[in-house]
Amino acid sequence: LGFDDLLTGVHRALDGGTLARRIRDRYPWALIDEYQDTDQVQAEIFRRIYRDARLADDIGALIIVGDPKQSIYRFRSADIFAYLNTSDAVAADAKLNLARNYRSVPALTEAVNTVFDHPCPFALPGIGFAPVQSAVEKPSLVVDGETVAGAGNAPFQIRYFQWVPKLLWTKPNMGDLAARLAADEIAALLELADQGRAKLGCEPVRGSDVAVLVRTAEQGRRVARALHERHIASVEIGIENVIASREAEQLERLLWAIAKPQSPHRTRGALTADVLGLDAASLGALQDDDNAWNVWTERFANWLEEWERADIATLIRRILES
Repeated sequence: LGFDDLLTGVHRALDGGTLARRIRDRYPWALIDEYQDTDQVQAEIFRRIYRDARLADDIGALIIVGDPKQSIYRFRSADIFAYLNTSDAVAADAKLNLARNYRSVPALTEAVNTVFDHPCPFALPGIGFAPVQSAVEKPSLVVDGETVAGAGNAPFQIRYFQWVPKLLWTKPNMGDLAARLAADEIAALLELADQGRAKLGCEPVRGSDVAVLVRTAEQGRRVARALHERHIASVEIGIENVIASREAEQLERLLWAIAKPQSPHRTRGALTADVLGLDAASLGALQDDDNAWNVWTERFANWLEEWERADIATLIRRILES
């Protein structure tokens, strides 16, 4: 069964109402974070459990936390309208907004408020904007002895190009231009820091203090190239597919062997993974030693029992720590 099959099965099983009441009786309180990334089937499942199957004493509730402006998983079937429909069904006095921002300095928070604080600031009417106040008490960026908040050094700046040759008006070219502009800003800031003119609090700005947010892996690579051209080292986070990594492939081999410990083929594949670390010579010697091979077979069988008894995360943690 795939994940979608599990959802469909649960959705169908809730038709009679009995299962929904039993689930709510066992879990009267539920909190779902990142609700903007749910889909219609998931939303309907929780609606049936926590709205249609109320307990007699009405103990418990479904609490959802989300921000429709952060709905970025449409390619994984996330449906922003599932969030909006649920929000519309909730009474106004049961909704709460986070009024304080703990990540951004006051000048940036005020700028964002100014840009988005107007009727229908986004594409969908149901997505509004609630102004917030900054609660940040971190050291501010200081350039030449002044906090960066003035017109020349505002933390929120929009670049507008009055004229660009039509031949250059393509997504790749503009993507390269945006990457170069970001790299230029970073290079200029770090040069000021080298001169003792740009500081965070009392400390000079360092490269590790700077982050560039991008939407795609390709954008990240463009920025990394632009920084490299300016002799600025950078680290790309979240660019590569974890599932396609060498570590994931080795973990799959290990779990595949644990799932069927009586399979010599699977066991040999798992034993060559870094976490177990047998080289070709050791593996060859092991196959000629029945007692040693049986020890490994029994170990894989024990891991399978632990997997079934506890959970996969606990098992993997124990293997890595052993």
